[in-house]
Amino acid sequence: MSPEEMKANNFRKLASQLQVDMNTIIELYNRVQEFADNIYREDVNYKNPNIYAVAMSLQHVYTALETAFKRVAKDVDGDLPAGENWHRELLEQMLLDIEGVRPRFISTDLKDKLDRLRRFRHIVRHGYDYELDWSQM
Repeated sequence: MSPEEMKANNFRKLASQLQVDMNTIIELYNRVQEFADNIYREDVNYKNPNIYAVAMSLQHVYTALETAFKRVAKDVDGDLPAGENWHRELLEQMLLDIEGVRPRFISTDLKDKLDRLRRFRHIVRHGYDYELDWSQM
């Protein structure tokens, strides 16, 4: 197999993986909507277990998005950020239009929204004594 064929196969594999990631993200988002609908039918307060279900599902949405971003960074850009701030740097990398490599993967507006979701995921994962605020979610 020629190097060009190998590269084409790798991109086809990446496209398939990204499609699986997108399907997962859509499924998780639908789950968020379902739990959110339950919250509106019940009492909206921090003790409502559906709020925690939304929080967990939202953090899974971001993790699935980040998995897709990591695939692009590694397989297309050839550079996956490392270090303490790699989550933020990866998001910023997806904003880049890399000449001769790829166009920007996300818009500035989407990057700002995803950065809020990234920070929220950190709270969900590490804020053990944090009470979730539905109005913020």
